[in-house]
Amino acid sequence: MAESIKYLLETKKAHDRHFIVGPNKVKIGVVTDLVVKCSDVLKAMLCDSEIRERGDVLMPDHHPDTIIIFLKFAYGAADSVTLSSDLRKWPAQTVLQVVDFAEKYNVAPLKQMAFNHFDHTLDNMNDFFLALHCVALYDATSLESAVLKVVQEKTQIVLEHAQFLLIDVESLILILKQNVLNITEVELLKACLTWAVHKGKSKKDFNLRLTLEKPLRYIRLYNLTSEEFLTEVVPTGILTMQEIMNYSAAVKNKSFKGEVPFSNNIQKRFDPLVTETLTIDNNFYSVKSQNKIYQYKLCINNKNIKLKSLIFDEIDLDCAYNLHDNTRYVKIDVHKYDLNGTMGGMYWNNTFYNNNEDRVQFDQLSLIELFAGHNYRFTIEMGHKLHRVFKSDRHCQGHKLEFGSFFCLSPNCEVLTTKVQYTYN
Repeated sequence: MAESIKYLLETKKAHDRHFIVGPNKVKIGVVTDLVVKCSDVLKAMLCDSEIRERGDVLMPDHHPDTIIIFLKFAYGAADSVTLSSDLRKWPAQTVLQVVDFAEKYNVAPLKQMAFNHFDHTLDNMNDFFLALHCVALYDATSLESAVLKVVQEKTQIVLEHAQFLLIDVESLILILKQNVLNITEVELLKACLTWAVHKGKSKKDFNLRLTLEKPLRYIRLYNLTSEEFLTEVVPTGILTMQEIMNYSAAVKNKSFKGEVPFSNNIQKRFDPLVTETLTIDNNFYSVKSQNKIYQYKLCINNKNIKLKSLIFDEIDLDCAYNLHDNTRYVKIDVHKYDLNGTMGGMYWNNTFYNNNEDRVQFDQLSLIELFAGHNYRFTIEMGHKLHRVFKSDRHCQGHKLEFGSFFCLSPNCEVLTTKVQYTYN
């Protein structure tokens, strides 16, 4: 089989016409009788007496690699594992081009073989976005469940990825159609605004409302707080003054059935894992210094977590004792890091505690949110002199936060180990 396919691909005397492929007009010889058997579109183009193309066929929108893969399929590899193996060797972008070709010329089995390429590559975010495109535009039902699982559970990662800004409007709408997303509505709105602005960079007559016209129908603006609506929606101009007034009246009267340019669905799609308390039990080497700083890094997967209290047990607080007001002074910073390692916002900060316990508890008036797919560095400082601490990463599985080992670069500091636990609300 492989030899016969190679013969048909490479032997000029077997060819009765050429496909002229791509902008560089690469000439590829084909066997018409075999090509038309697997595509009714090509059969009409090449054999129909009224519309057939005589001689060479121009295919300027396709890549030569795509045509070679198609010809292997047409020449007998349709039921062969060889073609599937070949597809796995090609870059994902080439496989997507095969999907596009198979869609255009109605070669359903080849299209499905190309879809199968993405089955085990969705952990690669670049491949994920191509698979998302296939589900949104090419009805890739075999990929739909796995793709939507990523969308729903790793929403924050998806929206912060550089490829998100490049997706087509149909792929964005597919995301917005989900009833469950691991992100708040205001963050979803911000991501859509960023996407729209990026799309408009190359347009002289860019209009934000027109760019977002279709996606806006799926954004649940009624789920925003009043402050979020005033700060994130009104200044953008995506709603007219009359629409803003209608929005305010609907919220005031709790009547959400009127016709609006956005979704009037008030069901919240964000369902975070809420835990009242995150407890970190410490078993570490005491730093031989007047001042101490301990750092811990957590990786949150799958579900966002909301915290109200953060507790550190059995901490030696002697160095933090404050004679002035008979309290212990402890400072904590919590920073979020994105996928590129860039530091984001800070959460907790300076707090005072009494000296009756070797326990530090940081309470918040409202729940603090830790987003899935992000890393968080917890830094505890007692005193004023910093010791820089570096960490070794260990990832969490599911909703379980594992302990990790952390390394201090201070002269007198050795390995710090933390054991992390959290409880469900």
